[in-house]
Amino acid sequence: MGLRSCDPFDIPVPADMPAVLARMQRLIESEGGQFSGDAAAGRFSGTSPVGAIEGRYAVQGSTIRVTITSKPMLAPCGAIEARIRQYFG
Repeated sequence: MGLRSCDPFDIPVPADMPAVLARMQRLIESEGGQFSGDAAAGRFSGTSPVGAIEGRYAVQGSTIRVTITSKPMLAPCGAIEARIRQYFG
């Protein structure tokens, strides 16, 4: 089972960026993941039913660019992106 990355995707954040990132951190950590970063950039990791997922984010104005840097081959990028977008819902 090999690891690979996904293409970056952008999430517009029309609200208070530090509050949104704090919420994202709480949700990731409540699911057993790790989160480190600030209002400019950071990293996160978590697990899926088929293995570990790692990524990074960079804040660009009112948008967060998310890049999945490592994931199990069996975990589709679209499913990972959809799950991460739920953190902002």
